[in-house]
Amino acid sequence: MPVQRRDTPKTWQFAKNQFWLRDFEVLDKARPKATKAVFLVTDGYSNGGDPRPAAKVLRDQQVEIFTFGIQNGNVRELYDMASDPPEEHSYILDSFEEFEALARRALHEDLHIGSYLDQPPESCSSLCPTGKDCCDEMAQCTCGTTNGHYACLCRKGFYGTGLRGDCHACPAGTFRPTSSPGDISSCIPCPDLNQVSLPGSTSLDQCLCKTGFQKVGKKCVGMKHGMFMTISCKCEKQCE
Repeated sequence: MPVQRRDTPKTWQFAKNQFWLRDFEVLDKARPKATKAVFLVTDGYSNGGDPRPAAKVLRDQQVEIFTFGIQNGNVRELYDMASDPPEEHSYILDSFEEFEALARRALHEDLHIGSYLDQPPESCSSLCPTGKDCCDEMAQCTCGTTNGHYACLCRKGFYGTGLRGDCHACPAGTFRPTSSPGDISSCIPCPDLNQVSLPGSTSLDQCLCKTGFQKVGKKCVGMKHGMFMTISCKCEKQCE
């Protein structure tokens, strides 16, 4: 069942039980033998009527209800709505910080882990208003194996949302070895301040010592007076 997100002031609203009515509609279309569950996440109190009768109707229809809240909310109400045994279906967190972390994870807003499988471009057609060509020319349409979401991912050396017009080369002096979600902070600086790389670099090997420096071990060390570097060039005329 898709997440029913409610970004309302203060708390989750139950005016006229619209939230539960929406659940009835979704669950009614489920496969006959499918397990049905509702995950209710709240940071406070219901303020549009008592939601417990509607929750009981769902439980009577063999819907398993899990509730999540915080200690200073209406914990009793959450227990009453949860399926039996309530202590195994209600999760009460200690703070808003814990609650926010849980909510972000449930909405896949912090999931930047797992692998991504390449998909044909049309699989990402729902990601932009035009309904086609949503991914940038430097991005690939993918499906996340962890979150199950389609996403346009910028190729190695580039960062951004991956949507058309939003893949940018990592700046000089950085590199990006993976194709994954991320902003400019995901571009990794070359480890030595005296190293430089071209924009869009994809590997640490592309971080080279600046002119006037040479690599000694893992560091770029400035050449002492009197030292020289051997370079090769092709002269068009003989040097005099």
